[in-house]
Amino acid sequence: MESKAKIAGIYVPLAIPLLDDGSVNEPELRRYVNWLIEQGIDGLFLNGSTGEYIRFTGEERRQVARLITSEVDGKVQVIAGLGDENAQNCVESCKFYADLGVRAAALIAPTYFIHRQETIFAYLAEVAKSSPVDVTVYNIPFFANRIGVETVKKLVEEFPNVVGIKDSSGDIAHMQRMMDAVLPIRPDFAFITGMETTLFPMIVAGCNGGIHATAGVVPKLVKTVYEKANAGDFDAARKAQYRILRIFDPMMNSLDFPEGFRRGIALRGFDMRRGRIPAGVDEAEKAGKLEAVLNREFKELEELGLLG
Repeated sequence: MESKAKIAGIYVPLAIPLLDDGSVNEPELRRYVNWLIEQGIDGLFLNGSTGEYIRFTGEERRQVARLITSEVDGKVQVIAGLGDENAQNCVESCKFYADLGVRAAALIAPTYFIHRQETIFAYLAEVAKSSPVDVTVYNIPFFANRIGVETVKKLVEEFPNVVGIKDSSGDIAHMQRMMDAVLPIRPDFAFITGMETTLFPMIVAGCNGGIHATAGVVPKLVKTVYEKANAGDFDAARKAQYRILRIFDPMMNSLDFPEGFRRGIALRGFDMRRGRIPAGVDEAEKAGKLEAVLNREFKELEELGLLG
């Protein structure tokens, strides 16, 4: 069997530029993807929360996947989100992604209904056993059932094609418990944090990288935390981490997710337009305040050589 590169580094969960009618702005998406690659990003994550996958049709998700994989053309790794409550639909998406050559498909736990860990394992296993492409499980307890340590351990014991986890809980202790349980069995397994607010301590704890919306706005800054932490320059990594917080917090809290991040990308020179959730009556005022904060932070980052 061909050995595949371990998933590691900083990935961007792609926000999708749209036109006024809500359709995908393909030329702008290609331009954005190429800019991220030029900035040194290690990989791209498509059809995830930042990309508003729940507001896209199945054909639109396939459109995005075809466009991005063709534009990337092997220059960086691509992980593709599944995001479906039906296991068989996920398997069909895995087959589609396999044909496109993605590195892995990201499988979220069931949403809406609360399930026992035994049921969550059964759902994840149903997809993993039939997937022709490697699978990363995706723990995001804000929106879906939490994936427990024993569930992850059992998955990696039974399915060699389950190659990593993206954990967006921000829970460092939970991540450490998973690493302690899994690494003795599968040292090749990738641990990726989905919360940029804890990127520095997660890297120090042993994580292999991160998938972060903020990296789609200030990729050089997020890469700096990753690189400095891995190099043992903890003071520089810590300072860059604090800078991430000063950008992440207003983007996350000023507007409904992911609109704040879309505004941040727009300030970097990309035509994003409005996402697919209608604007609230107070959004213009809040957006103006957010942009003022971001412009100030961007200016300081540029002076520090961290803007890119």
